[in-house]
Amino acid sequence: MLCGQLDHLLRLGERSDVTVQVVPRGVPNNPVLGEGLITLDFGASAPRIAFKGSHAPATYYDHEEDPTPMFRAMERLRELAASPEESAELLSEKMRGWHRWATTPAG
Repeated sequence: MLCGQLDHLLRLGERSDVTVQVVPRGVPNNPVLGEGLITLDFGASAPRIAFKGSHAPATYYDHEEDPTPMFRAMERLRELAASPEESAELLSEKMRGWHRWATTPAG
């Protein structure tokens, strides 16, 4: 299952309208470590929306002043993340390692 998810991310990263970037676990000052963050910006057609998920109930922010900190956090994540090319290599390495582990006979 994990290999399928990693492969899906790699294929998404090949699209011209999608950017896949990985923030390695050990990167310091990750503003959303242990949480999920989704930001949606529709331009002038709709207000910006942010969704912050964690182990607690998720929170939606849809008032103009509310999502601003989440959009700043997303920008910081982009700065901390590996480049799309480096991220693809990290995902490929993880997939190869997982595949080796999953196919190694026990004992």
